[in-house]
Amino acid sequence: MLRSKLVKLYLHPIFYFQVKDKHPIGRYLVTTRKFSEGGTIITEDPFAFGPAHFTDSRCCIGCSGSLLTDTQAVCAGCDFAVCDKRCPGLSKAHAAECLYLKKLKARVTPAESVWQQVLPIRCYLLNITNPSKLEWLRENASEANSRLAKE
Repeated sequence: MLRSKLVKLYLHPIFYFQVKDKHPIGRYLVTTRKFSEGGTIITEDPFAFGPAHFTDSRCCIGCSGSLLTDTQAVCAGCDFAVCDKRCPGLSKAHAAECLYLKKLKARVTPAESVWQQVLPIRCYLLNITNPSKLEWLRENASEANSRLAKE
C-alpha cells in the first residue's frame, strides 16, 4: 500500500526522479532529467537520529552536535549533555524520550553505554510521535532484511 503511494508521489511532474524496483537490489531512484555536478537532487529529514556507536566523541542529546570537552550544560530531565540549555533539539520530541533515558541511565552500567540506546528509543517512540513514519520504517526494514537473506 505505501509503495504505490510512494511511486505515485514521485512520478508527479514537479519531481525529477522516478522510483524503480529491480530484483535483487530493491527500490532505487533514477533521475528523469540531467543535473549539474554537485547539484542537490533530493533532501529529506531523517526519521530518527542518534549518536554513533563507533565514536568516543560526546554529542548533544538534543541536536547531536559535537560538544566541547568543557561543556557543562545538561538536560534538566535526563541529565544528558547538551550544547546549550536552549538547544532547539530539546523540543517536544526530546520530552518524549527524556523519561525513558532518565530511567535507563539509572540502570545501565557503564553509563556511556546508554548512548547506544538513544536511537532504538527514538525509533520506538515513533509509534507515539509519528505512526506513519514507523509504518514506513517497518515496511522498508523488512524489505531490506528479505533482500539480505536472499544474498
